[in-house]
Amino acid sequence: MNKQIPMAKGATVALVTPFTESGEVDVPSLRAILQYHVESETDGLCILGTTGEAQTMSMEERAAVLKVAVEEVKGIMPIMV
Repeated sequence: MNKQIPMAKGATVALVTPFTESGEVDVPSLRAILQYHVESETDGLCILGTTGEAQTMSMEERAAVLKVAVEEVKGIMPIMV
């Protein structure tokens, strides 16, 4: 079931996408960053947006980042893409 959460009041954090030294999306680090925001009770996240790296990523990489973000924070906080 696809559950949508309305944008909350408060701070929405522009999340950076971590990469490995070889240029691949660093999924374990991404999960750790997302869990940090869950534990810190961040109000919302903006992924693949204002930090600039999305323009250099393939659609497959972007889809992978979105999939991980949904897995980690779905139902906890809103995600803006």
